[in-house]
Amino acid sequence: MSENRDGESTDTPNSLAAALSGIFDSTTDATMQRLLVPVDATPRSRWGVKYAVWKHRTGRPVEVSLLHVAEPLLRRSDILRFRSEQQVAQLRAHHARWLLEDAATRLRSNGIAHQLYFREGEVVFEILNAAEQLGCGQIVVPAPPPGWRRIFRGRVVAQLRGNRSGATVITVNEHGLPKSK
Repeated sequence: MSENRDGESTDTPNSLAAALSGIFDSTTDATMQRLLVPVDATPRSRWGVKYAVWKHRTGRPVEVSLLHVAEPLLRRSDILRFRSEQQVAQLRAHHARWLLEDAATRLRSNGIAHQLYFREGEVVFEILNAAEQLGCGQIVVPAPPPGWRRIFRGRVVAQLRGNRSGATVITVNEHGLPKSK
């Protein structure tokens, strides 16, 4: 590409399109998988990041959207007695940023494209909404633990699987490998 002295491009649209064709090849976008990986403060939530690294290492290009969803405060009056609403919002955003940056470390070290998102609301709704808005074809979550703890954590996975959105829910094990239903 050549530029005039004002820094403006002097290339014709056709030569510019030819120069960019290798960069914005349509087959690259078609094979790129967009993954939504919800994360929280538990190590289990990082299993989705391991899945993205596994896909990347096996030659399948991925782009990852890391999402942290903070549930609404149950008793706002208890918290707002001690802190202002703005202070609470800043604390929650700071906590989310720390969690997301921590989860992104492994993606960054493997050269995987990623974005960080924070939302507040009902967990299942926000995950499904984010997947749709961000164009993610897969939602990657850890498989529910066995036993009685499954009652609580398995609820989110079951609700995600029961959705009618366009995204496929992938459950993964501690090694980041997909589990069968």
